[in-house]
Amino acid sequence: MCKVSVIIYVKNTVDYIEQCVRSAVGQTLKDIEILVVDGGSTDGTLDIVGAIMAEDNRIKLFHSAPSVGVQFNLAMQNASGEYIAICEADDYIPTDMYEKQYEIAQSNDIDVLLASHFQFCTVDGKEYRFKIDVPIDDRLCDRLLVFENSEFVQTGAYSCWSGLYKREFLNEYSIRMSETKGASYQDISFTFLANLFAKRVWIMRDAFYCYRVDNPTASMCSPNCISMCIEEYERLRDNLCGRELLDRYIGAYISWKLWSFYGFIHDLGRVMGGTYLEKIFKILKIDYEMLSRNPDSRTIKNADSLVKALGEDIDSFKEALFNGLDEEEKTRAFFDKRFSGDEPVGLLGLGKMGELVMQYSEIVGGKLIFIDNNPDYQESGFKGHEVYSPQSFSKKYVGCKCIVASINAGSEMKAQLLENEIKEDDIITCNNMYLFIRKIFAKASQKAK
Repeated sequence: MCKVSVIIYVKNTVDYIEQCVRSAVGQTLKDIEILVVDGGSTDGTLDIVGAIMAEDNRIKLFHSAPSVGVQFNLAMQNASGEYIAICEADDYIPTDMYEKQYEIAQSNDIDVLLASHFQFCTVDGKEYRFKIDVPIDDRLCDRLLVFENSEFVQTGAYSCWSGLYKREFLNEYSIRMSETKGASYQDISFTFLANLFAKRVWIMRDAFYCYRVDNPTASMCSPNCISMCIEEYERLRDNLCGRELLDRYIGAYISWKLWSFYGFIHDLGRVMGGTYLEKIFKILKIDYEMLSRNPDSRTIKNADSLVKALGEDIDSFKEALFNGLDEEEKTRAFFDKRFSGDEPVGLLGLGKMGELVMQYSEIVGGKLIFIDNNPDYQESGFKGHEVYSPQSFSKKYVGCKCIVASINAGSEMKAQLLENEIKEDDIITCNNMYLFIRKIFAKASQKAK
């Protein structure tokens, strides 16, 4: 038995597969096996894998039907590692990822270890990385968490490729991926059930896994994915029913489902997303009726407003589901068409979200004017740039657009601009890091190609 079995499922990723496989081969933890499962590649992917196999006998190649679930499950049948790791074929992993994670997992007898990760894209040959934290209370990170009553599934933590799973644990509870066609959402059931049954968990603040967001051929880029998502949740529902667990965990189930659909609608936009509204509402209403009969089944806290609206009518549900969507579309349109050239644009917010805007500005040639309430910045500047107060900016740059970049304090910042007579139509809100990376930054990457 080796320490870690790295599972890579692949189909036609010739542009990325060498970086992926070599990142696994180059791990400082040497006692690993690398299980590559091909789903019918025809683009030269297998030639690259074969060449690397000739250099390293730890790589094992398998062939299966073109389904991420089938591919993963086949690898599981052949895995011998104490822990299981997942690496998607267009992503890659830093050299020390599994050594650091295995040490923690093995010494603490962990069932599930997750970590922060990086989302990345490449523009003109330069890689841009953005750290994404596991969506969990920071106080729960970097320590052993012991769950006796499946509380971990209530957190909604989701990133199955960011860490390790004990193979014995996965086998004990028969946790596998759904064997549906294609490469979208087969890991929902896997992740939900792993979180449901995990008793010993570790969440790392450190980020390792590098998740690509600029692959234009990724199946997740297709609007048809919503049908696959619906099908996957039906399979998860059947799985929970078969284990006689649906009544008890309907709250967590409906919360996960709601957030998946919420993400879809916000990816697609108001017009295209609206075409799925009635179908989604009918599907979720069935779940809500079961939740009403099981009031002790806890929903996930950040899904409460969506669940409440679902219990009213379709108009209330639409309002909750579309909340913030108009502002998101305004933001995307602004960066797509207007943010370049010599016209100055204000930037209020110089933290993590502001850093993203600054990097994007460098790529497209935008001209940013920095704004902040910090007197030290106003006196000494920020990264070599002059910094204005909201008041001084509004007086000097009359009629200019202004970006509010903050994940948590955007409303207060926007109010400051409005107080200084900057028109609401001239304020662009950037408060969603995930949206900005995938829909704005990655788009710049694809244009560059």
